Amino acid sequence: MSEKNEKLSAYIALLRERHGDIRALEEKALAALDEDVETYRRLMAERAERIAGLADAAVELRRELPETARLHVEAALRRFSAYAREALRLKSVFYMSALLYPDTHRPGGEDNLQKLIADLEKQTG
Repeated sequence: MSEKNEKLSAYIALLRERHGDIRALEEKALAALDEDVETYRRLMAERAERIAGLADAAVELRRELPETARLHVEAALRRFSAYAREALRLKSVFYMSALLYPDTHRPGGEDNLQKLIADLEKQTG
């Protein structure tokens, strides 16, 4: 495996880990929704904060990615982060719950972070 592919694989692993953390928060929030709306709100805000932080995750490693992958990742993460910051600014739990999901999302379908990861995996050849 080339050094570039190793860097890309390491970054993919990092994104997968972050995605797992984000999904776990969402699942906890959804479990709390029927019994404790404040816990749901708090967990969704924490999820939004994690999404907002994606653009700052492992910047040094990201700089070492192949240019095509780096540009694609940076654009996507800036977009995810901007939407999450806006949801937090508005304190909109609805907006927070929609973060990462495409308009055409169906339960069980991929979210936009999963799609980004899949795109990057294709580049590892």
